[in-house]
Amino acid sequence: PVVAGHTYTLTLTSHDDNYGPDPTYTLYDDVTLNAAPAGGGTDPAIVTAGDMACSPSDPDFHGGNGDSNGCQELSTSNLLAGGSILGNPIAAVLPLGDEQYDNGTLSEFTNSYALSWGHVLGVTHPVPGNHEYYTSGASGYYDYFNGIGTQNGRAGSRSQGYYSYNIGTWHIVALNSNCAAISGGCGAGSPEENWLKSDLSAHASSACTLAYWHHPLFHSGVETGGNAMKQMFTDLYNANASVVLNGHEHQYERFAPQTPSGALQTNGGIREFIVGTGGRSLEGFGTPAANSEVRNDTTYGDLRLVLHPRSYDWQFVPAAGGSFTDSGSASCHTSHSGPIGAIRDLSRSHRKPRRQLRPIDGPPDPGPGGLHPHHRRGHKHHHRHRG
Repeated sequence: PVVAGHTYTLTLTSHDDNYGPDPTYTLYDDVTLNAAPAGGGTDPAIVTAGDMACSPSDPDFHGGNGDSNGCQELSTSNLLAGGSILGNPIAAVLPLGDEQYDNGTLSEFTNSYALSWGHVLGVTHPVPGNHEYYTSGASGYYDYFNGIGTQNGRAGSRSQGYYSYNIGTWHIVALNSNCAAISGGCGAGSPEENWLKSDLSAHASSACTLAYWHHPLFHSGVETGGNAMKQMFTDLYNANASVVLNGHEHQYERFAPQTPSGALQTNGGIREFIVGTGGRSLEGFGTPAANSEVRNDTTYGDLRLVLHPRSYDWQFVPAAGGSFTDSGSASCHTSHSGPIGAIRDLSRSHRKPRRQLRPIDGPPDPGPGGLHPHHRRGHKHHHRHRG
């Protein structure tokens, strides 16, 4: 369908039937009119992925080239070569947390992430994952993105990790879902939630709103920890946000627009993307969640979003050797309308994944409700680390 806010190229093709003896006679010609998005374009493009760079000490690291087990951070970052993707200059890169395994130390960032995704640092706007907080206060993460000992920078304040900015007509909100690591947590009335409501109010005139953080509220994967962000999701819904981006689950998943309670709402709901395909490893799915439209757990890659004045295009771009892709377009919204589907039970349990491509070491992840102590990497197959 033709979507408002896009620029289109019209192609007119005439098939001359040469009716009768006169070759110029075209009364019965077949005429085809095609409308397609114009190549390139001037609207800003952003690129996102999470769960990215292996530790240099990982046996599958191989200088960032990885192997069949994972550590594919170079292959995903190479999609951004030259500062563009699929012909679109990149306005911003949004890492979705767990940028650096295993413990998010500055040394790991310097010797792994910097060698892959570091080439787009100048346009990078990150959020932290649980692995960043395996180093106390996520100090390695903030030292890398903000500068050693610097309080504020491209990753926000060290004590917060949440911030916002604008790209074109879009208001972009970066949130911290490591709730136990920040003052007051993430629930109603917390400093982060109060800041979010104030920020959304101050930008209520924005044509479109997008938010991103690490732990997803909705998912078909087997990780945990996202339920603590339901209040944030609710505030975004009430402010007519259109898109939420998450990582943590090591796979790609796209949801239909829905309410904070998981009810399908095609006009006015928030569309969530999970893009945990940045390179570290891939994991299988559990039971498909309600309103999950597309899922893939075999392909590393990045998600490109082109931000039009009142709409957006999305396309999953596979890393070299991958063939899966997912693409589409949608308009932003300024109100809630349309059918309401059944409420999803967020307390349901997941079955075990049908396949796990690579064990991920470390203790189970408690998600936003609690933090691990700083751990040491044990034998490769001793533990399955979640996220």
